[in-house]
Amino acid sequence: MRRGVAVSKLNWSKIEFVWRGVLVGSIVGFVISLFRLGLHYALTFVFWAYEYMNEHPWWIIPWVLLSLVVSGIVIKLVQDEPDIKGSGVHDVEGHLEGVIQLDWFSVLWRKFFGGILAIGSGLALGRQGPAIQIGGMVGLGLHQAIGGNRSQENIMLSAGAGAGLAAIFNTPVSGIMFMIEEVHHKLSTSLILTTFSATVTANYITSYFFGINPVLYFDVLEFFPMHYYGYLIGMGIILAIVGKIHKELAMMIPNWLQKLPIPSYALPVLSYLMIIPVGLFLPMLLAGGSNLIISAGSGDFSVRILLALALARFVLMHASYDTGVPGGGFTPVLALGALLGGAFGTVLINQGYVDEVFLRSFVVYAMGGFLTSFTRASLTAVFLMMELTGSVTHLMPLAVVGLTTYTVSEMLNSESFYRMALLKKINQMPSALVGAIESFEVVVNRNSALDQQATDELDMPTGSQIVKISRHMKEFIPRTSTVLQANDILYIQADSEMIHQTMEYIEHLNTHNVKK
Repeated sequence: MRRGVAVSKLNWSKIEFVWRGVLVGSIVGFVISLFRLGLHYALTFVFWAYEYMNEHPWWIIPWVLLSLVVSGIVIKLVQDEPDIKGSGVHDVEGHLEGVIQLDWFSVLWRKFFGGILAIGSGLALGRQGPAIQIGGMVGLGLHQAIGGNRSQENIMLSAGAGAGLAAIFNTPVSGIMFMIEEVHHKLSTSLILTTFSATVTANYITSYFFGINPVLYFDVLEFFPMHYYGYLIGMGIILAIVGKIHKELAMMIPNWLQKLPIPSYALPVLSYLMIIPVGLFLPMLLAGGSNLIISAGSGDFSVRILLALALARFVLMHASYDTGVPGGGFTPVLALGALLGGAFGTVLINQGYVDEVFLRSFVVYAMGGFLTSFTRASLTAVFLMMELTGSVTHLMPLAVVGLTTYTVSEMLNSESFYRMALLKKINQMPSALVGAIESFEVVVNRNSALDQQATDELDMPTGSQIVKISRHMKEFIPRTSTVLQANDILYIQADSEMIHQTMEYIEHLNTHNVKK
């Protein structure tokens, strides 16, 4: 009898979150393993080809023709499915918010092959964004196969996206942190259980094929002295300013390119042609920039060389990404941050302010800081760098750089790049109700305008309502007199054309203290 009672009290809904996460993570792990394998062989061939063309220059003309063919295939893929442009992270966010509807299968296979053809050709693109979108589409497809409501769809999509990041980097904690901090901006039991199960499972599968070390692995760094922390603040300020410039240019350059006397869909041809002389004369600038990250901390380059490489990568990143090919900016951002950190550290070393053994530390901390400037996800950046170094002893210096960069970015009104990309893409407010129901969850913050607010006093947008509240592990349907409390989980439904406006309204109340 006791055993029967114990079994009956099991919370099967939470166990279901775990097995759904394991299912998503398993498939994402295999898909991303194939994606990584395809990129490995493609880039290996590309680097070999450029080395071969340096010795046999008559092969350059066939290579140009091959590049035109590949760019034509990528253009066709993008024309057939515009949602595979760029990293895809903002598209995942848009689908979760209900402002974009993604066709999971169309995006999945086109992003997979388009990403290999774009990133694998040597363009200065990252693989993390595409992995997030590919993983998210796997989760979305599984949801449609299994069934469930909109909230469960968002959880499956999030779990797949987080698993994609974990699988491409071999960093499971960063995978779940990114989804919470950058995409959802909230915590819920279902989200954490499903996404964490998915990231761990996906990481296990990719580790089986590629080893347990992260893709960008650093040996043990020296313990960073506290009396050097002032330099980290200065570096964080610089990273925030450069990050602001980088994001603003990424928003403006596509508009400038539209004014060129060529069709907008043909712009990727320019990227593929431009990369050829770079591959012939300076191949270290190709691809995501992993080799640059290692070189930045080697101590083999002067400040001028590091800054020149940073400028070249800056130009190459925009020439690659801003033409709309499938590829992300995650690793290129880390590479640019590494070069800036290497230059900053080298200046201090040359002036005798710090010991040369800390050069790699400045490189790693700058990577975290510049990623914070790019995504505005400081915790994700800190956890990612800790997973890459395999040590928690660098939490404090990483936090100093991250918080400095975040604060200065806030002062500069510098938004997350993915949020900027999403707002630019939708570029319109909802106009009419369409009758399709969307839903989302939010946790009430303490002392916010939602805390101690009666539900009948909320000015909810037309076609939206709070349908359920979870409080102290119990769920109930709110009445007009129900008073919201801190840590309540609100389950909100709205018409699909009003979901974005509803989310903005609730988020505004939940992040501002405007109580009477």
